[in-house]
Amino acid sequence: MSAYFPTAEVKLTTPEDAIVDYLWGDRMIAFGHCRVCGCATGWRPAPGHDQGRVAINARLFAPEILVAAHVRRLDGADTWTYADEQN
Repeated sequence: MSAYFPTAEVKLTTPEDAIVDYLWGDRMIAFGHCRVCGCATGWRPAPGHDQGRVAINARLFAPEILVAAHVRRLDGADTWTYADEQN
């Protein structure tokens, strides 16, 4: 489960060397994981490829943040709309 945010709204507070990036394919997205435990932390645009958003692994959020989160479900198989937008 990922949470998506505008790039400008996200600030990493961990030391830079705590997260290791992995790039593959077209090398436009850097997938991060913890250098110590290997847990996926999310993804961000690779340098020079800012798409305007980042994804954070929401399983890493504190419970009080998750309880307050607004969850949206996207129908990516058929209508490409969010369930809360369908009539």
